[in-house]
Amino acid sequence: MVDSIAEAIRMNNLGAHALVTGEIAGALDTFLVAFRFAPRHAAIVEAAGPDRVVVPTPEQASALGISFLKKEGTPSKLERESEGGSFVYEKPLVFNETVPTSQDGAAVFCAVVVFNIALCFDFMSKHDNVTSIHKTKAMNLYETCIGLFQRTSRLVDLSGSMAAACNNKARICFERGDYESSNRELHRLSGWIDAADQSPTRIDLLEENDFNGMLLNLLLLRAPAIAVAA
Repeated sequence: MVDSIAEAIRMNNLGAHALVTGEIAGALDTFLVAFRFAPRHAAIVEAAGPDRVVVPTPEQASALGISFLKKEGTPSKLERESEGGSFVYEKPLVFNETVPTSQDGAAVFCAVVVFNIALCFDFMSKHDNVTSIHKTKAMNLYETCIGLFQRTSRLVDLSGSMAAACNNKARICFERGDYESSNRELHRLSGWIDAADQSPTRIDLLEENDFNGMLLNLLLLRAPAIAVAA
């Protein structure tokens, strides 16, 4: 039973370490335990009231102390399974510090764990025979994650996180042949890549290879040309 935000953060980070070592099922269970604390964290923020909310400095608020975790020497990869070889961002999010008692903190906590759960289902879709079910779950969770990140104030720069979620959602839409949705996601991705490129926190969230991989997807994930019968 998770009874504090510190314990919930610890569980999320444990799940992230399990995920990068390939323990997908264990990671998913751990993320779900962490996520069960989300309603309590939101209630704590609500009960605190505006006068007691912890307001971080602009430097602390820039990304609220989150970054992507990767196994040393294991970059996000360029998938060769799908035609064209799309880029997959597969690093889970971890907390480097506690999150503030604020609406921003509550939204970011939920978004981080949801992103990681989406990543689990994304990975699971490549390892079993129910790929359509897991891909659908991953796609919907990536969208939920983006929506949660967008609830934060303008003080918080999460363009890199949103770009990662949007990149993976666009890839799933493209693989399923939903080119209208993938084009829409690519349009959003382009905007967040531009924002991330100007962000002082980009180095914590997007390495150069990851950034270039997303740029590559903007070129690769285009609807195939349809031959017109003469």
